[in-house]
Amino acid sequence: MKINKILKSYTIPAIILILLLTTNFLSQLGFLEKWFVEDNEILFVVSEDGLYDDDNLTNLAINQESTSIDISYDSSGTSNPLLLNARVAAQENNFPKAIEYCRSALKEDPNDIQAMIQLVPFLYKVGNKEQAAILADKVYNINPDNARANFYKGLFLSLEGNIKQSRKYYEKAIKLQPNYADAYYNLGTQWLKKENFSKAEKYLKKAVKIERSNSASKMHYNLGLVYQKTDRDKKAKKEYKKAIKLAPSHIESWYNLALLELKNEKNDAAEEIFKTIVRLNPNHLPSQLNIGLLYYKKENWTEAEKYFKTAYNINPENTKAPWNLALTYSKVGEHYKAQKIYEKIIEKHPGYEEAYLNLALEYLSTNSDSKALDVYDRALQKLPASSRIYYNRGTYYLRKNDLSSARKDFERSLKSDPQNDIAIYNLGLVHFKGGKYNQAVRKFKKVLEISPKYEAAFYNLALSYVQLNKNKEAINTLTKLLEINPNHYTGWYNLGIVFSKQESYQKAIDAYNKAIAAKNDYAEAYFNKGKLLSRLAKTNEAKLAYENALKYNPDYPEAHLNLGVLNMRAKNWEEAKVYFEKALKLKKDYTQAMFNLSLVYTNNKNYGYAADLLEEIVKLEPTNSAAYNQLGIAYSGLKKYSDAIDAYNSGLKFDQENTGLMYNLAVTYNKSGNSALTEKTYLKLLKLSPENINALYNLGLFYLKENKLELANNTFYNILKLEPKHHQAVYHLGLI
Repeated sequence: MKINKILKSYTIPAIILILLLTTNFLSQLGFLEKWFVEDNEILFVVSEDGLYDDDNLTNLAINQESTSIDISYDSSGTSNPLLLNARVAAQENNFPKAIEYCRSALKEDPNDIQAMIQLVPFLYKVGNKEQAAILADKVYNINPDNARANFYKGLFLSLEGNIKQSRKYYEKAIKLQPNYADAYYNLGTQWLKKENFSKAEKYLKKAVKIERSNSASKMHYNLGLVYQKTDRDKKAKKEYKKAIKLAPSHIESWYNLALLELKNEKNDAAEEIFKTIVRLNPNHLPSQLNIGLLYYKKENWTEAEKYFKTAYNINPENTKAPWNLALTYSKVGEHYKAQKIYEKIIEKHPGYEEAYLNLALEYLSTNSDSKALDVYDRALQKLPASSRIYYNRGTYYLRKNDLSSARKDFERSLKSDPQNDIAIYNLGLVHFKGGKYNQAVRKFKKVLEISPKYEAAFYNLALSYVQLNKNKEAINTLTKLLEINPNHYTGWYNLGIVFSKQESYQKAIDAYNKAIAAKNDYAEAYFNKGKLLSRLAKTNEAKLAYENALKYNPDYPEAHLNLGVLNMRAKNWEEAKVYFEKALKLKKDYTQAMFNLSLVYTNNKNYGYAADLLEEIVKLEPTNSAAYNQLGIAYSGLKKYSDAIDAYNSGLKFDQENTGLMYNLAVTYNKSGNSALTEKTYLKLLKLSPENINALYNLGLFYLKENKLELANNTFYNILKLEPKHHQAVYHLGLI
């Protein structure tokens, strides 16, 4: 009886010891490592003429400055009342009446040079260019030293495309009449069209110096164009303002003045000028369009829509207004309206590649995938070699994880455009997602040959190296990325992870600190930093890192979990419980949080709560041997030894050589009075782990209880061979 009492006094502490050992071991499972954040930059192509999800106004279809050049006429002084009446009629834009007066004058005097000279521009103005040219030749033949005759000779040669020859006549006109402003103007205009801006400037400056009448507005305008095209914006604005002063309704000058304001990012000033143009001419489509674009940039979608609609109504055949109206509808989520407009554009322009691209994206925005694919098919029927159509369809397949279809389309896209770095990049992503990391490496390297600073390619090249366990190459690649962009916070983050894989923990922590410096609210970097600090036994620093992770992301279940583990290690059980419960609230099926919360309940002897959690875990994870082990401990605490035995055996089905499970199973068999299975289980355990002191000790106690003194004696001697100062073994040998 004394022996049995002594045995009982040592058996119970031994059981408690093993429960605590097992609990502490399993609590380590609470730590999770957040792995790479993949930079899967999958980009759809959108029209270069418009905005789909880019707010850069310059990509929209803003009309360029006008280069239209008016042809003016002149007549020298005359006292002939018919010619004076002709001039008055011309000033009233009644050119048929002016022609009638000139012809009446010629009836009176068929050789009246002044009447002929004046009649030439009138015929030109009514569209009778052939008669005007014939008459100009006649005047020249009569008097080749007449300045105006030379001017018209030059004009009609210019209209025929004989620019070089026409210049000779303009130059002669100037020689005959040095203050001939129109000749200087037309010479300057010719050089402007040829983009010989220095010569254009020379002649136009002479023209504006001579001409002081309102007709000089066109001269100031063209001189403004010269300055605008040579980036002398201040001078250009000055000339346009002079043109406007002489001719307040000169739309082209107003328009180019507005474009200069846009160029200098003075959008409000540009908007006011465009509105002035609209007041002068409500049907000026470019101004209506540009006002809409300015409102578009300000995200004033209502006003943008209004002006785009007005522009559309002015000219339904113009594609820019409906195009930008569709973009506006897309911005406000009215995708069905955008779809209708793109369909109309395609109906009128079946080869309009950009319209197909954006229409497909609109259908994808409304989850109409089949319609989007139909658009791509229609586009390829019209444009079978379109690199961008294949690219966008490939991108769609990539997002849907249809890697085979994506690969085929990217390869087709690259046939038409072999240097398309984005298509090659996405082909690399296809290989990466398909687990073909060597092929992914080749594609990302190819991208970097074409675009040496393509950050996403560096990033995913590093990811590919990691998957191939080429950590050195991954580090080199990430280092190059960070040389290009020192503030690439995910680059620093992943460099930290690679260093962590190499167990270079301080380097990893330094990298996480760089990531945090680049992005101070980087919760994931704080989390991984905390993990490493914990591993280095810097508990307080680890705790601070996890708290910072939660500061920037309060709903971060893994951070709550690991703070719970730190508190559990410090035996702050109630604080640990709060963190585990919060993690579980954020992530309902979070088995790690359930598991560690069960450890808290087990420590507090709330075995029923612990068992409930562990039963839920094994439902979610039927092969979780650690959960079965802890469930067995909870059942033992409830004295449900049969259930505990079932739990341990369930765990051993999935982890047949788990000595911790065997140990607790043996203890429970002993408690339930099943001596045969107690001994069998200990012996099986010791066959796998012959130096397991705790198992040997409990087996010795079991033999003492069973009065198998020789076996007990041998067992305790085996303990002393392994641990000569094991006092309990010495004590029990003394008892024997």
